[in-house]
Amino acid sequence: MTARKRKTSRFLYKAPTGILGFDDLSRGGLPRNRTSMVMGGPGTGKTVFALQALVNAAQGRKQPGIFVAFEEGTDEIFANAATFGWRLPALAKSSLFFLDARLSPTVVQSGDFELSGMLAILEAKKRELGAGWIVFDGIDVLLVLLRDPGAAMREVYRLRDWLTHNDLTAIITTKIDGDTYGAVNYSFMQFMVDCVIRFDRRLEQGIPVRRIEIAKYRGSDFAPGEYPLSFGPRGLEVAAPGTTESRYEVSTERVSSGFKGLDSMLGGGLFRGSSTLITGAPGTSKTTLAGLFAETACRRGERTLFVSFDEGGARIRRNLTSVGIHLERHVKSGLLRMYSGQTDSVNPEEHLIRIAALLLEHQPRCMVIDPLSAISRTDALSLARAVCSRIIHTEQQHHRVHHLACRRRRSAG
Repeated sequence: MTARKRKTSRFLYKAPTGILGFDDLSRGGLPRNRTSMVMGGPGTGKTVFALQALVNAAQGRKQPGIFVAFEEGTDEIFANAATFGWRLPALAKSSLFFLDARLSPTVVQSGDFELSGMLAILEAKKRELGAGWIVFDGIDVLLVLLRDPGAAMREVYRLRDWLTHNDLTAIITTKIDGDTYGAVNYSFMQFMVDCVIRFDRRLEQGIPVRRIEIAKYRGSDFAPGEYPLSFGPRGLEVAAPGTTESRYEVSTERVSSGFKGLDSMLGGGLFRGSSTLITGAPGTSKTTLAGLFAETACRRGERTLFVSFDEGGARIRRNLTSVGIHLERHVKSGLLRMYSGQTDSVNPEEHLIRIAALLLEHQPRCMVIDPLSAISRTDALSLARAVCSRIIHTEQQHHRVHHLACRRRRSAG
């Protein structure tokens, strides 16, 4: 098949993935009507990334898509994605087509295999659906079965020509590890595609962390370097970098801390959109003041987020009731959202991702973190401090959120 020449354009058009943080890293998403390659070790998030982009296009932008699975069956894919609430079975009846392309080693190694038949089926399905997206998941499985490097390269070029001819926004996923990272099967494919995204999973200070990196993006700027990613209730989330320049709205409005004496000392209360740090030894009522601040905000009818790194939300609400602070009713009304995070087994950057997602979901005007110092319990102190700074900047970017943080004062250092 002769590849049709792609129309050149002065601008590179992009297709948003809808994945929290990634579209910021990539300055808008994946290259539209071009091919992106997603690489990484087992369990790093490649399939979730590809499927999530496909689902978001179908649900949010009414763009049908095709998912070709070389490694897993459709039932397995549906079961694995069920926790994210994507409703794949329903989408499969309307706007997504799933093709089980798992191959028998006997058929492939007989020398009679080629992709032409499968690609003809996919082209017909593309016309039927009006599909704009396609995913080839686990192409490394096919390349391993094609033991002849020449045959593997021939089929990959056949796929490339087909994608060029059909003007699809395509994602190809493939596994890599320390032994195969530089193998010819993967290196020549990286030159063929327009965007290369690498996933990694490793241990840092004994805590598992996942990272994502855009290694190549032809014709586009992108955020260089590695960035943390996590799996939230709706899928994969990326901690994108903030802006290099701090530009936030400044307000002269005062809001009450809930404590009249403190409001008087501060000249009428706390500035809207400001960050306030409360520091003190254990037992000096930091959490009590934080709870009073949250209750006062809810009484004003303002959505509030309470992040705790010390205790669970139910325990905090019970303890504050003893001093006349009642948060339970505000949780039931939906004004107050409480998030409790563990700092001994979760990387600080994952907390940043989850807090950023909660800010988008809950849209609070006020927020409490109690205690901020708990993030630095891990050995990675420099990372923890950087995350604390990014949390504050993230809050200030969301609707002039007023942020109140408590920090336990240490006896030394």
